[in-house]
Amino acid sequence: MVLAALALLAVLAAVWEAAARGGAVPLKSEEPGSRRWVRQWEAARAAVPPRILVLGSSRTLNAVNPPWLARAAGGGYSAHNLGIPVGNSLKMLETLEADLSAGDVVVLDVLPSVYFGGRKLEQQQEAENRLARARPYQWLEDELARGLKKNLAIARAGEGPLEAVHGLARRALGRPIEDPGQDPTQRVVAHDNGFREWTLLRGDRAYWNARAIEQSALTPPLVLPPDARAARVAVAESVALCRRLEARGVTVLWLRLPVGGLYAEKEERLYPRRQTWDVLAAALPGRCVHFADEPELADLWTPDGSHLEVGGARVFCDWLGRHIRRVRLAPPPPLAP
Repeated sequence: MVLAALALLAVLAAVWEAAARGGAVPLKSEEPGSRRWVRQWEAARAAVPPRILVLGSSRTLNAVNPPWLARAAGGGYSAHNLGIPVGNSLKMLETLEADLSAGDVVVLDVLPSVYFGGRKLEQQQEAENRLARARPYQWLEDELARGLKKNLAIARAGEGPLEAVHGLARRALGRPIEDPGQDPTQRVVAHDNGFREWTLLRGDRAYWNARAIEQSALTPPLVLPPDARAARVAVAESVALCRRLEARGVTVLWLRLPVGGLYAEKEERLYPRRQTWDVLAAALPGRCVHFADEPELADLWTPDGSHLEVGGARVFCDWLGRHIRRVRLAPPPPLAP
């Protein structure tokens, strides 16, 4: 039995190595996020400056293909995708600060729920679980009332909220949503450079909009509001880090990556821009870009409301490379003391 187990492990290792040499590994075989992130950082640290390091969440994973970004930026940069699901780019920057060098460019993907939330993900999840136990399906009722009923006429006579939203999806699609585990409508490949390539095999927007509506309604929102004190601390820490790094010749930029549809409405309701992002941008003039303020980014489609598919990733990498070139040619003004 021991020999059989060892043989199986050897076979699995060989399959993994062969896939890695081929440049991509199917997502279902992906390493846990933390180990993948460490591997990407080790590769980035071994690279010769100047480097572009993009720190962030799963939105970064979907948006940044390092070769595309390096090509768009020019200047001899290497590019590195350091995204991780639900990643806090501020905490990442604090961890990596000592290893950055003059000429490096660091881009922070700001995920409002963790950047300004002041709480660990486990605490958020536990709070959501408590709410779900205390008020079964109440969050879904709220979401239907706020989002779906505002935009679509839903006949719910005799139906519970769960049946109503599935009925909506069925009516919109003409058939049930596919099982994600056996989904012929998309392909997701996790590349060994950190890029998560999401290809839509069914490209019509009506279909994906219906899926996004169902997903938004069936996913409990982050019910914890922003922590005002934690948001102030996050802004102060961002400014202090920026000041120290710029003194060493490191360029630091902050981005809000594209979101859309009901997901964008939900995120704005829970983490209003004027209370979070706008405060950060005012403290870091010339260093922050919100996707909604850039026509090229504002028009990008996020089929699930939160992530770019491969076509959008190409556009994003091209824009980000050009933006980095502009900032390097015309640096932002020094921060006030």
